[in-house]
Amino acid sequence: MGEGRHYITLPGYMAQFEERLGYEPFPGTLNVNLGSESVRARAGLDALRPVHIDGWEDEDRTYGPAVCYPATVVSRSMSKADGDDGTTGTETATYESAHVIAPQRTHHDEDQLELIAPDKLRAELELADGDPVTIRVGGR
Repeated sequence: MGEGRHYITLPGYMAQFEERLGYEPFPGTLNVNLGSESVRARAGLDALRPVHIDGWEDEDRTYGPAVCYPATVVSRSMSKADGDDGTTGTETATYESAHVIAPQRTHHDEDQLELIAPDKLRAELELADGDPVTIRVGGR
């Protein structure tokens, strides 16, 4: 939808990301649909200590606060057949410098997570729509 790109690049947020997360995020978010087990696990975020991003305002409107949690993202993609027996292997790629971002105001339901990172996660992890990922939140 491009909405993440718009908000991530706003100066009032960008300055805080650089100061509090230590990087300027790629201008956009990776939206992840959660399965039912992951939706239940998401409730555990409340037990973690987040990085707070303050709300702010400009001449036109106010922008709400958000919280961020350090996250590692692991992609899993099936490789081509490994041999004559037709078996396949699983290739993984890991990205350790991401954050789950949870804006106070959002259009996303509880079954979606938004991720930000210094790099474009889709490219770094070679992701296509629907590819499965594992997200480890909190400790690395």
